[in-house]
Amino acid sequence: MSLVFVTRCPVEDETALEGACSHDDEPDKVRQFCCRWNLPYSRIFRSIAVYHAGEDPHCETPALKRHGDPFLLRAEEVPPDLQLVCSEDIQQAVLRGMDDPDGERRRVEIFEDMSALLPTDLAGREEALVRALRRRQPDEYVEARMFRALRARDVVRKL
Repeated sequence: MSLVFVTRCPVEDETALEGACSHDDEPDKVRQFCCRWNLPYSRIFRSIAVYHAGEDPHCETPALKRHGDPFLLRAEEVPPDLQLVCSEDIQQAVLRGMDDPDGERRRVEIFEDMSALLPTDLAGREEALVRALRRRQPDEYVEARMFRALRARDVVRKL
């Protein structure tokens, strides 16, 4: 897979990442949006930033920086568990989409539901992630979510 997966966490050492989950500041709004547009949702998730190989995963946008230091994840561990991907920060896209009368268009354009893909369909998963990368704006990052906590074996090292 020619993609790079990074998660951010406010810890110094990758051994402290075992069991780490992400959270939304507005979980009820994210849940409502996902239910309204038939997108997968879970309160238990880990947020993953997706990059093309060769891109700098040290991106320091304010949206990313507030989540802590970047940790490189194993490309062979993460993709089978990804359930939802968005061409930008999922919560921010949802909050903008809540009052958007053309919400379905936004969903189709920036969200990818990966829950119907078999975990072994790595080619299909990569295609969905690459589509999201093609649609992102230059100042955005692609966010994917897996609906589980981080495992120690997911992490390669701190970047």
